[in-house]
Amino acid sequence: VLYFYGADEAPSCTKQAEGFDAASNEFGGVTVVGIRNDKGVKDGFADKYAQQFYVDVDDEIRNEIGIPKDLFVLGGRETYVVDKDGTVVICA
Repeated sequence: VLYFYGADEAPSCTKQAEGFDAASNEFGGVTVVGIRNDKGVKDGFADKYAQQFYVDVDDEIRNEIGIPKDLFVLGGRETYVVDKDGTVVICA
């Protein structure tokens, strides 16, 4: 699961990270990766969750995929389920 979110510690983004942690425990072997832009980084946020996090500096990944911005500077939410071969099977 690859998901894009706006900012660390924002209430809705925190719930999203918590939800993915809970779901990954139910579906063993699933790798969850959260991506946020460099304006949304807060120290210690990533350490709270059993998932990988990446910072999308200057929104390069978002722009390449075409994910629109929300809240003026923060990126919008997108979630992708990618199979073992790297094919996107669900986009939400």
